[in-house]
Amino acid sequence: MNDSLSINNEGNSSNNISNRGKRYSKRLVKKKRKVKKIFRYVVLSTVILLIIQGITFFSSSGKENDDSEYNSVNASSKLGESSNLIDESNILILVNRENKIDETYIPNDLVIPNVKFISKNSPNKMLRKETALQLENMFEDAKKEGINLLAVSGYRSYEYQKELYDKKVKRSGKEEADKYVAVPGTSEHQTGFVMDVLSSEYNKLDEGFKYTDAYDWLCNNMDKYGFIIRYPEGKEDITGYEYEPWHLRYVGKEAAKEINDKDITLEEYIENNNVK
Repeated sequence: MNDSLSINNEGNSSNNISNRGKRYSKRLVKKKRKVKKIFRYVVLSTVILLIIQGITFFSSSGKENDDSEYNSVNASSKLGESSNLIDESNILILVNRENKIDETYIPNDLVIPNVKFISKNSPNKMLRKETALQLENMFEDAKKEGINLLAVSGYRSYEYQKELYDKKVKRSGKEEADKYVAVPGTSEHQTGFVMDVLSSEYNKLDEGFKYTDAYDWLCNNMDKYGFIIRYPEGKEDITGYEYEPWHLRYVGKEAAKEINDKDITLEEYIENNNVK
């Protein structure tokens, strides 16, 4: 009797173990299937994400290239329309009625020269760095010889030149304004290579300055520092402006010497030397 019960118990126990094994196997299979589903989902999601990123990248790259090309074309068009000489940094840049400078141009090395100005409150004291240095040297050497030069007006922005021109037109009419005041975009002052200069013996911007000792000194010495009288007397038909004995333009020592020795204008120098 006891043996029979023992056998039955053992049989039941085996069946229980077998059933538990089957249930475990089923759960294991379900888990594996679930893991496979999750894995497939992750892989599929990753692939989709990569495809979306790829499409976005190529789309944005194409747009950037299109924008760059558009901006490049626009910039070239603006430069071509604004000036015959594109390089505003060139000390021999020709700016006049026929050769305009871009209205947005501002020299990147403007400084205030350490010289005496006719007015402490002048809003236009700046020059390009090399021009300012040579102006300082010239003022210092002139003072050693008893000549007290005064700086009047250097760099002018396009907007400031427009104000000057509009005021002159309103006061004297366009014809008179065009003789002495440059139309905005045609002023050499915007290059940063120009300083109007007078002296302690004469402080008016008119032709009377040519009768001073200071003007004589400038005519005999300014080329040593790279300066010329930009609008000389008798050359109005070439420069397009009336005589301005106070308007000094920096062109470098070599060009200044030839221009002054030959008594020619910057226009003539550029043409004679095929400067581009």
